[in-house]
Order: sequence, then C-alpha cells, then structure tokens
Amino acid sequence: MGRQHIILTVTLVFTVLSFSRCKEDRISTSKQNGIILWSGPVAADGCDWLIKIDNESFHSDNLPDNFKKDGMKVKIKYSIKPPANDFFCGIAASSYRTIDIESISKK
Repeated sequence: MGRQHIILTVTLVFTVLSFSRCKEDRISTSKQNGIILWSGPVAADGCDWLIKIDNESFHSDNLPDNFKKDGMKVKIKYSIKPPANDFFCGIAASSYRTIDIESISKK
C-alpha cells in the first residue's frame, strides 16, 4: 500500500505542475493596435515579419500569410511568450520578444 501511495502522490504532483506550467508559457495577453513591418529575409540578415505595438517590435511564429503586408495596420490580440522564446536575427543579433497571435484583424 505504501508504494502505491507514493506513486499516486508523485503522479498527482506532476499533473499539477504540468497544468501550472501551461500558465507560465504565456506572460500576458493584450489586445492592441499594431503595424506589420517587413525587415527582410532572415537569410539576408533581416528579421522577417515584425509587428510594431506601442513603439516595440515583436516577432510572431503564427502571423497569417494574408497579413504579411508591410505597413498594414492591424488590431491584434496576443500573448507574450517567455524570454526563452525570444527571436534572434540579423548581423547585429537583434533580439525580439515572441508573441502568439490569438486573433488579428485589419484596422
């Protein structure tokens, strides 16, 4: 009975930790106005598509293709990923916070 109790306790602890980890993956969620910017291809020392929100530029792994238009004004709901997900690019090794787009629409 003691061994089964330990296994059950360890399983319960890992389950609780895995659910709490999901909340840590996203730092914050916000809905803002933004501008889509093309900085050039990564292969040519650019930083690909960026989204400028309140004078700060962000990288997104899930920007839909129909929003990849330089200068497009958008309304975007997003969450900021932890610093471990920052995007590094360009010859000067620029760093951008990465966001996960939850919804986006043309403004």
